[in-house]
Amino acid sequence: MSVVVFDPKERIAALVRAYLLDLNRFAREKKEAVALFLRALRILDISVCREIFFVLGAFVKEETAIPIYELMQESDASDEIKDYAAVHLSVIGPFLNHPQQLLSRLLSDVAHGDHERRIRAILAIGWEGNLVAALPLIECIYDDNQEIQEIAIAALCNLHEKRVVRLLMDRLATCSKEVKKVILLNLWRFQETSPEIVALYLKELQFGDEDIKPGLMALLKQFEMPGYENEFRGLLSHEDQEIRATAVEVLARQGRLDAQELRCLANDPAMPVKRAAIKALHASTAR
Repeated sequence: MSVVVFDPKERIAALVRAYLLDLNRFAREKKEAVALFLRALRILDISVCREIFFVLGAFVKEETAIPIYELMQESDASDEIKDYAAVHLSVIGPFLNHPQQLLSRLLSDVAHGDHERRIRAILAIGWEGNLVAALPLIECIYDDNQEIQEIAIAALCNLHEKRVVRLLMDRLATCSKEVKKVILLNLWRFQETSPEIVALYLKELQFGDEDIKPGLMALLKQFEMPGYENEFRGLLSHEDQEIRATAVEVLARQGRLDAQELRCLANDPAMPVKRAAIKALHASTAR
């Protein structure tokens, strides 16, 4: 007689999938479903766990914040799940009615935890409006460990508190090249309220480190930055062809290059500049 081996992981996966496919049932059986989901986070594949985090964040933020924090501390949980747990807490943080207990534990970890615990706690407390975390995060951007500094910079910017802009711009003068890159690539979040950031980006684009320039060019292409026509026109003669192409894209998007200028730029020997000018010409004739 053959024996059918019962696989509890498969059983849990099937139950989780049933709840994910029927959120009305999840709501009706919330207590049982939440307990199942929290157990499943410890054993199921990360692709399913992502869906679990999404549902927990959408429906049961308050009830699951501490259990997910505790998951983040478990020694036998995978690093990937712990990282997702930290990100999850930073996402649901602004929507918690009573975050005090969670914040107390996270701030204790930031101050006294081992390296990995500090990293995840720093990531987790970086949610919009969480000004209680501002001072601990500011202290972390001066930490001896570079990874701590970098994670703290991102978390500090996640607070969306414009008063940190001057602090971070001052930090540029004394930090390492790697940390400087992290600061520059996070300051874009404040560009609407802090116009000095655009001027900083343009300066770094012309005189800064080469490895930061691609990131800055991508940011300059993405955002509307009126009021800097002269600065971008100055970049049209820059020796770096990618920087010239970026200037063409930005100026053309703002309607600051006429057809004659674009035709001249379309004859530029550098292919990136040529492509940017031809694309802008086609766009202008299509309007």
